[in-house]
Amino acid sequence: MIGSHRARYRATVDAAVQGQNPVDAATEHYSALDRFAVALTGKIGTMKFSLAIIGWTVLWVGYHVLATMFHWPTLDTFPALVVYLLVSNIIQICLMPLIMVSQNLQSRLQEAKAEQDFANNKRAVEILELLLRAEIVSLEQDKEA
Repeated sequence: MIGSHRARYRATVDAAVQGQNPVDAATEHYSALDRFAVALTGKIGTMKFSLAIIGWTVLWVGYHVLATMFHWPTLDTFPALVVYLLVSNIIQICLMPLIMVSQNLQSRLQEAKAEQDFANNKRAVEILELLLRAEIVSLEQDKEA
């Protein structure tokens, strides 16, 4: 990670290790652009949106194919359909980096959760070791008595 991103990432992980809720720790350190990316990909990264785009494209292209075959009036002249397909591909290409940014943000959240789990497990092991030592001392005292 580069520059301030590294600082925000480290701050997120450190806050989670200190016991803060990992989701809160991650979202607290999001920049305005990070929040925008998460909100937008939350909408466009769903199957509902994908199916809507696929359905619209199939209807649009299907109508134009049928209109050409049966001499119906078309909604667009010839180059417009090709331009539509080209623009939709360009939009998809532009959205790919946005999805990658969102995946990086989700990765930051998962790292914070993993660090908090690791810290909790370390504390649990320390407590168990203390309890075992106390039990061993108690058993040794019972043997002596």
